[in-house]
Order: sequence, then C-alpha cells, then structure tokens
Amino acid sequence: CGVAAGEVSLLLRFLHEMGELMWHEDAQLRNAVVLDPISYLVKPVTLVICKHMPTGNDPTQHETPEHRNCAKKMQHEWLDLISRGVLREELLPILWKDAAPRAQHPQLLALMVKFGLIVPLRGHRGTNDRASSSHGGEVSKNGSVVVSGPL
Repeated sequence: CGVAAGEVSLLLRFLHEMGELMWHEDAQLRNAVVLDPISYLVKPVTLVICKHMPTGNDPTQHETPEHRNCAKKMQHEWLDLISRGVLREELLPILWKDAAPRAQHPQLLALMVKFGLIVPLRGHRGTNDRASSSHGGEVSKNGSVVVSGPL
C-alpha cells in the first residue's frame, strides 16, 4: 500500500486518532485493526454484560439463545456469571459462538479490560494469592474474570 514497514504503526495511530479505525499499541492488541468497532464489540460484550436476571420491581431479563445454551451446557459456569459476575473463559466458545470467532476471544477480552468493562482476577475463589496486573486488576490463574457493573 506504499507505507514503509517502519511507518505502519504511525499510520495506524493517526487513523485511530482520526476515528477511522480502532487500533491500540498494547502488546496483546497491536495486531488487531478494527474497522467497525461497534459490530466487533457490541454483540459479544452485550452477551456478557446485560441484565441476566429480573430484580425487585424490574422484571426485565435479557435472555438469548446463547444464554440458554450456556445454561444448558455449562450450568456451573453460567450460574457463576449470572449470580456472582464471574465469567470463565471456558464459557466463551458457547456464549460467543455466533458473535466472535474463537481466535478473537483474547483480543475481545483485552479490549473489555482496557475499557474497564471487566476486571481480571487472581485467586477469586477465596485464596490469598493475589497480585496486581498491568491492567490494575488481578489476573486469574484459571482464566476467570469478573464483570464490573450490573449484570
């Protein structure tokens, strides 16, 4: 495309700042160039962060076929998400089956952490083995993350 290899990151940074695409220099995200951030992020994120259960005077409940499939195939992990706000990575292939290819799951999780939508955990099952991550959260040994905000 006529851009020298050494100038690619400069071009991507410029296009990102101009709002033409989404690109981040973070090690885990630098190889992902997103042309339509809404399409790329909204579907997978809203399958995780939504009102899974009715509460008090609000009977609203966001339930999709993906949610029902998770509840059926991975009941324990699904209950962890909807009752405790803990999302286990092993739930993602079912939850995001039609929303995002499996190869994109790490980038989507990294973006969710970057934007403060989820917080990585370490030892969330009551262990005292906690350490801060580069994201300011805690990283899990078993691949779990906690979703911040209301579910």
